[in-house]
Amino acid sequence: MDSYIEIISIFYKNLDREYTIRQISKQIKKSYAYTNIRCRELISQAVLSKKIVGASILCKLNYKNDKALGLLILNSILEKTRELDKDKKLAEDAAEIELNIKWFSDSIFFAQNKFHILCKNELECNQKLSALDLKHGFAVYDKNSFKQYVKQHGLHDVVLIYGFENFWRVIADGI
Repeated sequence: MDSYIEIISIFYKNLDREYTIRQISKQIKKSYAYTNIRCRELISQAVLSKKIVGASILCKLNYKNDKALGLLILNSILEKTRELDKDKKLAEDAAEIELNIKWFSDSIFFAQNKFHILCKNELECNQKLSALDLKHGFAVYDKNSFKQYVKQHGLHDVVLIYGFENFWRVIADGI
């Protein structure tokens, strides 16, 4: 399972990126033979889709596959834990937002030094957030404006805080 998460983590930040098995092996710092076996397992499970170009196999993450989404969710949880362990102020704000906003939001993530909240009712969510004493800023999105944000900014340095499955389902629907 850990090897699958290592491979998935490569695609995590670059949503539409395709990699050869050799490129994946270099990124995860494993042998080509090891990576080839793991990638072929993921391809057979439809977690990765493949495209043959000459002698190479290009792999791309299949966001429509439930196992791929599950691995993305697990990777997100592991990343959240690492980031919150490193930054106490971020952890405090994340706990405050999660406690007060999770009932109004579908997903919460941290990027560009502020919290981003995906919700159904932007006005209600904005009012609730304004009442909190946060050290970081925030932005609120509906599904369409969230998809625009992702297209413009990508997922670089995104830390998911809450609503992991909702986040990845919206991403899968938008790709």
